[in-house]
Order: sequence, then structure tokens, then C-alpha cells
Amino acid sequence: MTYRILKTPEELYSVLRTIQDNRYPTTLSFHAHDQDYLTQVIKADIKNRCFFIDELRPPSGHKLAAAKESFDIVTKLNGVEIIIKGSGIVGAGTSEDGTFYKLTFPEEILYLQRRHAFRMDIPEDSEIFAELRGEEHQSTSHAQVLDVSATGCRVKLKQMPEPPFEKGDIIPVFMMRISRNVQVEGQAELRFVSHNEEDDCYYLGIELTELFGLGHRTMERFVNELQREERKQRFE
Repeated sequence: MTYRILKTPEELYSVLRTIQDNRYPTTLSFHAHDQDYLTQVIKADIKNRCFFIDELRPPSGHKLAAAKESFDIVTKLNGVEIIIKGSGIVGAGTSEDGTFYKLTFPEEILYLQRRHAFRMDIPEDSEIFAELRGEEHQSTSHAQVLDVSATGCRVKLKQMPEPPFEKGDIIPVFMMRISRNVQVEGQAELRFVSHNEEDDCYYLGIELTELFGLGHRTMERFVNELQREERKQRFE
């Protein structure tokens, strides 16, 4: 495992803005309590050294936020675990979408990267799709793959099956078609499930718990290929 500590306002803003733009689910944990609360970063403001998060779920977190108890914020970005430390809640408000909180810029952000966990975005024109079926589902759901690592991926689902997918669901049938002649098949587990009201789509974080045949090697080659293509475009 490797880690970096980010402290400059520009570094902090860059991370917060990326989390905001990608709508990654975020967990807020109060130091004196065991309950974790789900939220999202909805705005980052480098000029005023602050950022805003969505309402806490479950709602019991509002009382702790109002009491300004200390906390950490944890999320994952491109396969890297991010821990936001030393931030504080300085205000709260409401909008047509619900409650939101204003926070000071954190003192630091920790970047923790595990080997083989580096995640690459899928180019929009690649149209990589996955098929998945839960233990309680009779039919297969089709989802667009947004990013991928050797151990998992994030997908966008336009329609939720019945019963709906939930965090922790085991996916005994998973298939991702990388190209016309290359696909990987295996089993997976849902690490997060979120709904975005703007596009009315569902975003699923998937951990690949088992890949059949040469699936692991195929995924590693695919991620390496995406990295090479990104470096090539960066220097063109």
C-alpha cells in the first residue's frame, strides 16, 4: 500500500471537485459514534476555502452535525481510498433537494492506494457494457461501465430491477464485454448503490470476487491498455 498526504488548498480543492463531479458516494463517520452516514460532496469552493455536502442518511446524523461533533469523511476515487480529515461543519441550510451542510476545507486529505486497485475511466465512446443478475432476479440487467480496475468497476444502470439492488448483494452472474471477441465472466458483490436525481440513473460499485478462466489477466491487460492510452493522449 502507498499513501500521500495532500495539504495545499489547490490539492484539497482538486480532490473535492473530482469527488463532486463524479458523484461518488461518501461516508461520514463521527469519532464518538459507531454509525456511518452516507452523503455526497455537492460543491467545492476554493475562494472561500469551504465545501458543501448533501444531507446525512440516516437522518439521525443531523443532530450530531448540529452539535458540531468531530468526524472523518471517507470515499474512493479511481480505486484509491480517500480520507478527509480535520474539516468542520460551520453551517447548515435547506433547498428544494433537502438539507445541506457547509464545511471548512480539511486540514489534510490522505490518499491510500492498494496494489492492483488503480481505477481507470472508460472513454465515453468505448461503450463498454456489463450484464449482472442478482440471486433473487430472473432476468439480467444491462449497465454501462464507467470505470474499471483489476478488481472491480463502477456502472450506470438506467432502470433498477425488482427487487432493487442493494449494497452487499451477491451477484452470481456477472459478464463484461471488453470488445467483440473478449469478455470476462464471474461473480461479484455490490459495494455501493446510489441514485442520481439529475439523470434518474443508478450507480453501482462492483467488486469482482471471482473471475473465471483468464479473467483476472484479461482485466489487468485492459486496465494497462487504458493507462497507456491516457498517457499517450496526455502528451499529444
